[in-house]
Amino acid sequence: MKNVVYFDMDGVLADFDKACLEVVPIEKRIQRTNFYVADDYPEFCDAIKTVQAHPEFFVNLDVFEGVHEAWAAVTEWGYTPRILSAPLSSNPFSDSGKRVWLSRVLGDTVASEAIIDKNKYLYDGLALIDDRPEVVPPGETATWTHVLFEKSYNVRSSARHSIRGWQDLENLKSILEELSRAKIDK
Repeated sequence: MKNVVYFDMDGVLADFDKACLEVVPIEKRIQRTNFYVADDYPEFCDAIKTVQAHPEFFVNLDVFEGVHEAWAAVTEWGYTPRILSAPLSSNPFSDSGKRVWLSRVLGDTVASEAIIDKNKYLYDGLALIDDRPEVVPPGETATWTHVLFEKSYNVRSSARHSIRGWQDLENLKSILEELSRAKIDK
């Protein structure tokens, strides 16, 4: 598992925010500062949670530009890309919805091999590309290194490595090469 590069789904591959913000009038939208969308919009919290709980919520998320190119590049560089995404506890359909989305966007094999688990630190790998500011709970450790997928709400992350979206593939390649060398040196 030394060469596995995990991709989070929500906020990294799929535009989670756009779907949530459909219930927020454009003139009320702000630059996000909190990881959870509803925390930035307390007056729309119930409406956002209702949207997120819909059985089809994950199935219909938009795909970020560059996702297919990034997936192909990671493979071309000799790594094994896999999905490692947390379920949304308020949506009992999140696991199945995410798999339907993954099947449509990246294929049936990616969907069937996807890991949907809130305990991401339990899985062995080289890196996890994730927009969550902190992905390893206090007191736990992970074999992979967090590569932060930069967003306005994660600027205070302690992650040592980050990318500015899928247009930052050269930086991602350099990070993965550095992490691979460090694993070999151990």
